[in-house]
Amino acid sequence: LDIPMWNMVLQKILGTYYPDKFLTIGSPTVLIKCAKELGIQNIELSSDNSILINYECKKTISKNPEFLKWSYEKIGTFIWETFDGENKKRKRKESKQYWLYAPGKNAYLWDEFYQDGIIGLGWDEIGDLSQYKSRDEIKKALVDAYGGTGSKKNDVSANDDFLNKIKIGDVIIAKKGRGELLGYGIVTSNYIFDKNRKNYQKTRQINWKIKGNWNVDFSLVLKTLTDITKYSSEETEYDTYYEKLLGIMGVENPKNSKEIPLNAKVLYAYLKNSLSHRKIQSEVLEEEAPARGGGFLAMEILHGYDIKGDKKGILEETPFTTEYKSATGKYLEALDLLKDNYPEFANRKTNINEMNLSLNTILYGPPGTGKTYKLKNEFFEKFTDESSSQTKKEYLQELVGNYSWWEVIAASLYDLKTAKVPNISEHPILKAKVAVSSNKNVRATLWGTLQAHTIQECEHVNYTNRQAPLIFNKNENSAWEVIKENLEAEAPEIIELVASSKNFKPVTSKKKRYVFTTFHQSFSYEDFIEGIKPIIYEDEQNPERGKQIIYEIKPGLFKKIVKEANEDRDNDYAIFIDEINRGNIANIFGELITLIEDDKRIDTANYIPAKLPYSNENFGVPPNLYIIGTMNTADRSVEALDTALRRRFSFIEMNPEPAKLSTKEFKCTGIDLEALLKAINARIEKLLDKDYCIGHSYFMTIKNPQSPLEEIKTIFQNKILPLLQEYFYGDWGKILLVIGKEFVE
Repeated sequence: LDIPMWNMVLQKILGTYYPDKFLTIGSPTVLIKCAKELGIQNIELSSDNSILINYECKKTISKNPEFLKWSYEKIGTFIWETFDGENKKRKRKESKQYWLYAPGKNAYLWDEFYQDGIIGLGWDEIGDLSQYKSRDEIKKALVDAYGGTGSKKNDVSANDDFLNKIKIGDVIIAKKGRGELLGYGIVTSNYIFDKNRKNYQKTRQINWKIKGNWNVDFSLVLKTLTDITKYSSEETEYDTYYEKLLGIMGVENPKNSKEIPLNAKVLYAYLKNSLSHRKIQSEVLEEEAPARGGGFLAMEILHGYDIKGDKKGILEETPFTTEYKSATGKYLEALDLLKDNYPEFANRKTNINEMNLSLNTILYGPPGTGKTYKLKNEFFEKFTDESSSQTKKEYLQELVGNYSWWEVIAASLYDLKTAKVPNISEHPILKAKVAVSSNKNVRATLWGTLQAHTIQECEHVNYTNRQAPLIFNKNENSAWEVIKENLEAEAPEIIELVASSKNFKPVTSKKKRYVFTTFHQSFSYEDFIEGIKPIIYEDEQNPERGKQIIYEIKPGLFKKIVKEANEDRDNDYAIFIDEINRGNIANIFGELITLIEDDKRIDTANYIPAKLPYSNENFGVPPNLYIIGTMNTADRSVEALDTALRRRFSFIEMNPEPAKLSTKEFKCTGIDLEALLKAINARIEKLLDKDYCIGHSYFMTIKNPQSPLEEIKTIFQNKILPLLQEYFYGDWGKILLVIGKEFVE
């Protein structure tokens, strides 16, 4: 039946009119579980197929003699109770909790935690909490590490609560000692063990809301971590203790705050908490649902936002950002409602802190240790959205990105047929070019380009320095046109550009939030930040002024990614720089070397903007942009790494891993590559130092591990020996000390 009705409702109708052919059950989840139990394999078990699944389940059950004397209703009840046990046991999720927390002794870690957006827990000697299965195990670990025979109740509770009790969405109120409040924030992650921290390695990410100093005239709890959710307040203004603390910090009393709209609660219960319509009816709408079916008001609300059945619990399985970017129409309105009313969705930032990376990081080590490989195979995906629905505006901007101004102007005019400059400047293709360009004088560029490419026969343009292709003409009414024959002959790709601009279809594709480049000795500030390009034109309205020059300011790689990151603060962005030490850092970064520091970035306490020399813009680096580079420690063709850069970057060492060559994937017959590499590197380290060792990746390209000798010879001839020649300045005596005389015929 081609009618706007959910399968679940339709199955109720079928079960009523044809109980001999259909079960009196509408839940796709229950039906799929039943079909699996019955071994039904002739159809796809998906919610879209639930009516056919129902039919097949009924047909199979009817063949079972044990059910012959059962009523239709009894069979339906039995199946429901058998396969819906999880729903019957599901408890209503607890509301958020409030925690009073001390960021280190005398709050000495408060500034660091606030800046990093985390909270941390001490007792570092007991290590990662996730290894402990119970409070008793935590207690034993504390006693073993710190001694003592007491119950250690508070210490055990703090660690157990930090691991198991704190939830995403909970409120953390930071304090110092017994008499000072420092701020509050919202928990945005599950438990994370950060082994790269020197102390307080047990962490959770926090969206800190406010920071300050508020003295209280009563004594705060002294413990490190305390659940204060159920503490009552002695003052009539506040119902609870946490309301009182938030009130002291100037946060609106939750009792008086805006109530979450009912529609938002229904959406949250269905999309996030996986509640059924009937559960929503009773627990959210607080209306009694009929014994059979029910939940129709909940369904009506969800239908209003175009929520289909397959979206049940989607936000438990899919990141909110991914779902949000692919949403359209009413469904997008639904997600906006969630974003506006629930902190966990409002704070949509996708973070890579689980990788324990600093904003500025360099991977360094000898050649062949997999630095670039790690960038491409581990880091790139962290800055790639699985899917994003491209708008027409974004499509056009991507389309014109590699076209020059004359090509874009020609395409716009070709589409318009005849137009004056103001009309050309409003064409979508030209506006897309403006959006991805730093050109501040588009009108002058338009005039100059049109005149420069005007045919010689045109009587209405007084411009001598014409440039091919000559494709434009200006008529007596000061309107411009494209000479179609000339365009087809000299630049047919322009016609294809116009056709492509009209063929937009919304597609779902991967979106990269990063750029990749390699520094070299000719790489410059203009390539990285911004440069200028001269354009010569004659002002036809003032011909006596002669030729004029304007400059198109062209943004570099870094400026482009900074712009993207600044416009999308909810997501992390990155610029990956291979061979970062091969460039002249002082020349490439220029005055911006200070701006990349964590505490000098936009919206930080010590934010410092810089004025760019060409565009005269105030420029700053946003806090969601990572700068990640690689550095070859054996490269003696460049100067030592700039000291200014060393101070501003964290360094992760990547050493050769010979053991990888003994794994099943890379092990070769007849030769122990692990022992070979270890021996070579031990000798290099003795003669030079460890920065000149050889990486394992040189030996990971062997395609025939059963007979590897010829490939190994090639690796030594083309890669290893030239590298050793460079290391030892062609001294074959020392090279033979590394590889051994028996190695050579």
